[in-house]
Amino acid sequence: ESRDGTVCSDNCHDFWVSFGGITEIITDLPITDCGIAEVKCSAGGEIIRTRIESIIGELRLKEPGYAISAEASLMKLLLLFYRGQSDGGAVRDSAKKKLATALLIMNEEISENYSMDYYAKKCHMSKSSFLHTFSRVMGTTPVKYINEIKIRHAERMLLETDMQIAEISSALGFSSPQYFSKTFYSYSGYRPRDYRRENNPMQTGD
Repeated sequence: ESRDGTVCSDNCHDFWVSFGGITEIITDLPITDCGIAEVKCSAGGEIIRTRIESIIGELRLKEPGYAISAEASLMKLLLLFYRGQSDGGAVRDSAKKKLATALLIMNEEISENYSMDYYAKKCHMSKSSFLHTFSRVMGTTPVKYINEIKIRHAERMLLETDMQIAEISSALGFSSPQYFSKTFYSYSGYRPRDYRRENNPMQTGD
């Protein structure tokens, strides 16, 4: 649950948010005796602001599945902070900044299936340059990156909701439950129904 939250104005680069119950998640960050983590992050301010607003919005509205969505956004935000602690080269940081818009869309609009041309245009790059830069910076292809995000969400939804397999497939933008099941298996080694049954026997929806 959010204890407090503040998003700074557009001309400010400092953000402050306080959350309870996540100590085990942030153990790798430099925490002071006061329990404050001060980190550097090379991500654009708009990306950070969007992440924070998404978390706060979910916690305020508390619609079905809000906890899953809020935690997912929080983990994405912490991941930006973790990576910001490394001393990565300026060239890599510059290349990643070029991908920032595409990465934000991929993480936030998980039900959409945009083309690579769409992502390239959003990053003001040619398609070939976008694909090359993405693979070099992220260590994987855009399609694999997107599918990994979808499957992580699917795992959470299978264990923490009673949604049917077809409903999860649709919510994550898969063309059919069959394709969802095939993709889920290729990444996790389980069929969605089997993953739910083995990891949470109380959930039986399929």
